[in-house]
Amino acid sequence: MVKNKRELGKQKESLACELLKLNGYQIIERNYSCRLGEIDIIAKDGMYLVFVEVKYRKNTASGFGFEAVDDWTYIKRFDAPELLSEHTAKLV
Repeated sequence: MVKNKRELGKQKESLACELLKLNGYQIIERNYSCRLGEIDIIAKDGMYLVFVEVKYRKNTASGFGFEAVDDWTYIKRFDAPELLSEHTAKLV
């Protein structure tokens, strides 16, 4: 039984990591925080660095999880070159 939203979120992020691993992704980091914000999962797919935002909905009454994140939010919030430079050593 899940006690609170934070615990549920952590549980769903773990599930997302397992799904990514099953599909061949390498998990680089979870819950990465920097001055630009937070990223739930950073993974590697071949030569690509993948930034994953995990959203969970109990049902679709309030919409689908992907509807809660738009491209513009990420363009404004995250500076990909900064993140790439911080993770270069982990990718080699």
